[in-house]
Amino acid sequence: MLVLLMGRRPAMLETDHYHIYRYMKYLRERGEPIEFGGDSNDMRPGQMTMFLDLALRCCEKRNEDRPKMISVAKEIKLIEQASP
Repeated sequence: MLVLLMGRRPAMLETDHYHIYRYMKYLRERGEPIEFGGDSNDMRPGQMTMFLDLALRCCEKRNEDRPKMISVAKEIKLIEQASP
């Protein structure tokens, strides 16, 4: 989901193995602006932020901290319905 949203490969810097998940989580924790990539013309910034939050939760290290797939599907549907 992060790759789709950001329009970047998972390993952003091949030499440093700087993973997109760690980078995005770092930006969110610092409250820094995030520049979305890819073909995001169909989504509003609020929807993209909601999708990013969901994607980050899906990447949590502990299984208990990640949402179940049924919850992910429902939340994506809610994000989609939030469109204009």
